Amino acid sequence: MARFAVRVELHENGTQKPNYEELHEVMRAAGFNQLIQDVTGKWFKLPTAVYVIEVNASAEKVASVALANAKKVQPNPTPWVIAFEYINANWTLKPV
Repeated sequence: MARFAVRVELHENGTQKPNYEELHEVMRAAGFNQLIQDVTGKWFKLPTAVYVIEVNASAEKVASVALANAKKVQPNPTPWVIAFEYINANWTLKPV
């Protein structure tokens, strides 16, 4: 299985402000996680609207699924999404 990191950015739509709490719920339901685990088994909280997922898929497919879910929260303007596969990662994040 491949590991992917995904970032989603919602944008204001007139009077509608981005609803990241709803986005987190929708993304969680789709299998995206806001926590990342290090090699020792310790878990860390990712920054707002950054997710990880482990699946047998391409980065294009992961980005497409993330975009479809983000559009459930806010279809317009179109959310920005970037998805990339990673093998090794390092971070300075808050442990949970």
